[in-house]
Amino acid sequence: IMNTIHGFERHGIQVRVFAASDYREKNNIGESPPSSRKSKPRKKNRIRSIISEARVRIKAKKLPRQLESDLEEFAPHCMYERSWIFSDGFIAIARKLDSLIILETSTCEAEIHQDIYGLFSVPLTNWREGRKLRRSDAVATQSSASVSVAREKFKLPPSLPVIAKPLSYEIPGSLPPRADLKAVD
Repeated sequence: IMNTIHGFERHGIQVRVFAASDYREKNNIGESPPSSRKSKPRKKNRIRSIISEARVRIKAKKLPRQLESDLEEFAPHCMYERSWIFSDGFIAIARKLDSLIILETSTCEAEIHQDIYGLFSVPLTNWREGRKLRRSDAVATQSSASVSVAREKFKLPPSLPVIAKPLSYEIPGSLPPRADLKAVD
């Protein structure tokens, strides 16, 4: 995260960071005593997965009120969203504030986050990720090499810019002299 922030700043972009954890409601319930009964974790079946996904999506449609008011006060020219959690809410507020929205994907995110998304199918997860990305103004990927992979995998239109993240660190000086710098980039 810090590399991404420093990368933006090195390109002359002023960054204001909003972390999702700063806007979570605190749990006022004290720690409960350990349960004497041992319970087995439930198996995820398709119906539970669909219900779980629906709950997450409904919650994520709206940003926490305090985060929304902070964004309205800051009135950013552009928003860069690293996490899938609030991306639907960020897309909505970006449209409301007439701001640009850049969403990040790691190109293999669908496979990594299949369980976190709550979906039972990798193709369905890819479809969901692609749908989210197509609603943004630009897509950021992990590296230059993954730009074309992301474009193809998520069926992104040619008019949608897909860019590699602006990392702040330099290429190490210990590279072999004949190294292909394009491949390293």
